[in-house]
Amino acid sequence: MFSLVFLFSVSSAQVDTLLKGVKLPTKQGSSDQATIASGLKEALTVGTGNAVTSVSKTDGYFGNKMIKILMPEKIQTAANALGKLGYQKQVDDFVLSMNRAAEKAAPKAKEIFVDAIKQMTIDDAKKILN
Repeated sequence: MFSLVFLFSVSSAQVDTLLKGVKLPTKQGSSDQATIASGLKEALTVGTGNAVTSVSKTDGYFGNKMIKILMPEKIQTAANALGKLGYQKQVDDFVLSMNRAAEKAAPKAKEIFVDAIKQMTIDDAKKILN
């Protein structure tokens, strides 16, 4: 789930850059709206592809301190205790395995996002832009 959330946030940041300064006019024809929605869908698709490329490689998550998946808070106390008892390597291996799983899952998330983008309405596009 975190992988999906991050994937969207990366592509959102890229879309913000792509669409910087774009404003929807208050009055426009349906063909103008369709063109804008189409352009936004394309930008979101490109941003999603770029995000997937970035995070789906080795160390895409693990090597990026901004998105590295850490030990879940609910088991952090147990992980700290295990580390002190000589099991730090196993704790570290668990963190690495969570990140590797996210890196492997990212390409599958792309399909989900692209399908959602294709189903986006003109009103959805307006809300994203605004």
